[in-house]
Amino acid sequence: MNIRWALILGALCGATACTDRLEVPQPGHPIVGAWSYAVPRTQCVETYEFLQDGVRRYTSGLEKGESAFRITSKPKDGFYSLEDTTTSTNGGTSCSGSPATPVGDRVEVYVHFNSPAEMALCFEKSLEDCIGPFKKVGT
Repeated sequence: MNIRWALILGALCGATACTDRLEVPQPGHPIVGAWSYAVPRTQCVETYEFLQDGVRRYTSGLEKGESAFRITSKPKDGFYSLEDTTTSTNGGTSCSGSPATPVGDRVEVYVHFNSPAEMALCFEKSLEDCIGPFKKVGT
């Protein structure tokens, strides 16, 4: 792509806010903060902390780890797109009883906010196949 086209596409992207682009969360993004999920039929709680710099810290059972995430700035059809790649883990067993998520594992999910203090992580842009609700900690 020549420079002229790159500049034109960049200007268009700026004009439309590029809501489909995955990026570190912008200031004020609703994902930023700590979230917890009580796993049904267990005594286990998962905790995710989404940081402003695109790092997610998590605890699931005995597993503790970090990942790098990117999310869209605005929802489309009620869902934000989120991509998450595991960057470190202690190797512990998760709430589901599964071995730790391998470093480098990448998932794409859709985030739906039921309210500013409650969200679901869905495998499709539908509320039919989701994990949650996650409750915002401290609200």
